[in-house]
Amino acid sequence: MEVVGVFRYLLFDPLDPNELSLLKELTTSEICRVWDATSKYICRQLQEKKAVDIGIGSFAVVPARAAAGKDGVLDVDKPIFHMSRHIQRFYKLKQPKTRIPLEMFEYPLDFEEIAESIHFRAPIVEQCIHETLLFFAEALRGKKEVDFFFSSLGILSVRGQEVIMNFFDSCALQVDATGNMLPALLGDPKMMNMIAFRGKNKFTRRSEDGCVMLPRIEVQEPKTYRRLSSLKPRRDSQPWGGGARRVSIYDPVVLARRRVSQVLRIERKFKELEEEMQRDKASFVPQPEEVHAEEVEQPKPPDEPEPSASAKQSSRVAARLMRAVTEEKRLQVLMASKRKEVEAEIQTECQEYIQRLSAERSQNPFHRQLEGDPRPSYIVRREYDQQLKERLKGKDRCQSLAGQTAPGDWQKKLQLTGTSREQNREKTRLLDRRGKAQGLPALIGSCQAASGCSGRSHHGLHQNSPSGTSDCTQAHSGRASHCCKLPPLYGESCQQRGQGAPFQK
Repeated sequence: MEVVGVFRYLLFDPLDPNELSLLKELTTSEICRVWDATSKYICRQLQEKKAVDIGIGSFAVVPARAAAGKDGVLDVDKPIFHMSRHIQRFYKLKQPKTRIPLEMFEYPLDFEEIAESIHFRAPIVEQCIHETLLFFAEALRGKKEVDFFFSSLGILSVRGQEVIMNFFDSCALQVDATGNMLPALLGDPKMMNMIAFRGKNKFTRRSEDGCVMLPRIEVQEPKTYRRLSSLKPRRDSQPWGGGARRVSIYDPVVLARRRVSQVLRIERKFKELEEEMQRDKASFVPQPEEVHAEEVEQPKPPDEPEPSASAKQSSRVAARLMRAVTEEKRLQVLMASKRKEVEAEIQTECQEYIQRLSAERSQNPFHRQLEGDPRPSYIVRREYDQQLKERLKGKDRCQSLAGQTAPGDWQKKLQLTGTSREQNREKTRLLDRRGKAQGLPALIGSCQAASGCSGRSHHGLHQNSPSGTSDCTQAHSGRASHCCKLPPLYGESCQQRGQGAPFQK
């Protein structure tokens, strides 16, 4: 019992070369002609919003949304390829995120229409497509990398367990009926990721066996990309023709029509030459032309009015404008893709440089001393000012707490350096003013009296002061502090002033 449908491509055992009998007879250019016609047929069906099943999966156009535009969302018609679920489960492939809706009917390939477009026989076209898909299934079974080129659609790539379909920009612009595909491609990087350009695939070669390229049935080596080796079976040498083809790929009916049309074309040219010769002879009256018997037998279509010259010219101008608009859109998509590639390349180089620099710095422990600070200058100055403030604050705190027992809430009573200095200046100014009012000479070293004597001058008296009027009594015990006694004002001692004696001006 012959297996039909998608189950024909579920291979348990390696593929037998005898199953590729037609590919063995066809040339590479003929195989590519078949698949070029198939790709054009699928593209026409996608423009009519029809899903097409090619055997291993289906092409379709589904509504999608792109993060672009003024409102942030654009509705577009997005082409997709969905691999058959049986093939996905059998070969353990990843399921795609976007699927074809269940209510959308999937039409099979019309081999008659494809064959008529290239004047091939329909069985030849069907068998060629079937054997090429068998070879694709064999590559999936062997876990090989595959690039399947569809001339009018895009590139179907298989890398490991992932199947990715990238469409050409021309196909994406043609199948979109909303007119939002161009701004969506330019504004949404996720939409741009589905675009592939002619003859270029962005996926790298990772397999050591190379990458199988269909429909040419060739393998591309991983190291030297220009080196290609054909995997198509060679023809067996025949005794009568040295490997001549045994199967005619052309339709005999089409060949007969072409032969008849060539004969009629030759006869028509011969008659035109005779008419020119008869016009040259003025005395000769031309006879009515004899119509060919085959032309008489064929029914003539009704005469249709030919379009005027202005209508023809307007149609040509419209077609030219449409072609220019399409090329302009494709150029914009190409420039956006190139800009994205350049930005990604620059970012990759920058990351590599940073990683290399960090590795070099980690090997040298003194890299921070040898190299300057990479931070901005204003951040460095701000950090230096903060460190200087903390250093001065700690120094002033040590001076104020030297030789004293700090109370429990000393953190709450500490003052800033600037505040303590201002208080000392204010005390000095009041003492000087008070001495001048009482007629005493200016007190030099009053700052020492206000803030306390330093460690170096605790053993001496204040200079420039009358003898017996100022002495520095200090008691240096474990926690005792020193202080300077100020001279009494007009016989008034410090103890009397402390008890609240009136101030004499």
